[in-house]
This record gives sequence, C-alpha cells and structure tokens, in this order.
Amino acid sequence: MQSTRRWRVASAALLVAAGLLFAACGGSSGGVTATATAGVADPATAYRRDANAALDALATASLGVSDVMAKADPQSATWRTSLAAALDAVSNVHTQVRALTAPAAYAEAQQALLDVTADFDQAAQLIRGAVEPPNADALEQASALLQAGVTKVATVRAMLATG
Repeated sequence: MQSTRRWRVASAALLVAAGLLFAACGGSSGGVTATATAGVADPATAYRRDANAALDALATASLGVSDVMAKADPQSATWRTSLAAALDAVSNVHTQVRALTAPAAYAEAQQALLDVTADFDQAAQLIRGAVEPPNADALEQASALLQAGVTKVATVRAMLATG
C-alpha cells in the first residue's frame, strides 16, 4: 500500500513537470522534420524552424505523457498501451533531433537541443521501467529530469533566437 501511494505521488510530480515543460515550450501540435533547405534561402532559418518545431513536439509529447499519467491505471493493458505510445512520441523527438543538420553557427544550440531531448528520452525510459513492477524511485528520477529540462528548454530557445 505504501509503495502504491508513493508511486501515485511520484506520478503526480510528473504531471507538474510535464505541464511546466509545455508552458516553457509554448507547446503546439507541430511536428519535426529533418532540416530541408529546398525553397529556403537560408539554412540557418530552416534549422531554427526545425529546432523550434522539435521543442514544440517535445512539449506536445510530454503533455501526452502527462495526460496518460493523469489517469494512471498500471493494471490496465489499455492504459499501458497508451502510456507506451505517449512515451514513444517523446523518444521519437530525440531520434528526429539527431537527424537535424545544424549550420556551424548553431552547433552549440544543436548540442544543447540534443542534450534536452536525450534527457527526455531517458525520462521516458525511466517511466517505462516504473510501471511494472511499480517503481517510485524511477518516477522521481524521471520527474527530476523533466523539471531540469524546463530550464534547458528556455536556454535552447534563447540560443535559437540569438543565433
């Protein structure tokens, strides 16, 4: 009983962290595409567009995890499937960011973006492992990564804005 209660408290902390991220990113439902320079005169403009889209997608994916966690029912196969899909969306953003090609002027921003999405991918993996058996420690670690990510997202947004 104690571990179930602690797991629920830890999952609530995840809800808060995901909400903060969504707000920090100014979340939207946009997706990420590999940087395409066709039709765009400036590769830096294309990169900034795609990197910002990645942050938006990360926020949206994190909100999806938050929505599923808000209805936590680890005993339900349907819930576990929904959670897996939401976590896959977070992990997919990291995969897509790794495919972006940053112009030299944005190399540092790209590394910072990779760091953020890697942290969120790690948090997604921790959440996956926290469901069965219930593991509040893993949820707390995931929550800490997400909370730290809010600051990192703001830093990346600033880097993208200033070039």
